[in-house]
Amino acid sequence: MVIRKHNLKNISETKNNIQNIIIILGLVSLAFMALAIFSLAHATDAYRQKLAEQGITVDPKRAEWFHKLTDKNGSYCCSEADCKEVEMDVKNDKYFVHIPEGQNVEVDEKYLVPLKQEQTNPTGSAILCYNYYKLNNQTNIRCFARGSLQ
Repeated sequence: MVIRKHNLKNISETKNNIQNIIIILGLVSLAFMALAIFSLAHATDAYRQKLAEQGITVDPKRAEWFHKLTDKNGSYCCSEADCKEVEMDVKNDKYFVHIPEGQNVEVDEKYLVPLKQEQTNPTGSAILCYNYYKLNNQTNIRCFARGSLQ
């Protein structure tokens, strides 16, 4: 009987220790999240300041539109840094864009942004979000907004 009470006491203490560890881990996680948010805000401010030193101003509403931009499947397109205003042509119901790297690229419809997002496009121009790999002359398209839809 004495052994049983002793075991119950150990089990209770172990349970309390586990609960304390969970609480501590939760608090540490919250601290890391707060640090990450602070770092991100600081990095964004530093990035804006660096651009301002180069004479480039960032419109927060425009930047917000780019950061919320998704393709038809809801996948995010990256940020304004990956998106460029491009010239667009439509031939046989297919979209073609001319990217600054000198290529004419056909854009698959799966990369189109939802119409609701296109209608709020702050530039009014066709926007292509992509990565260009100079080494193999390859374009990796993320999203495409057709610009002013008249």
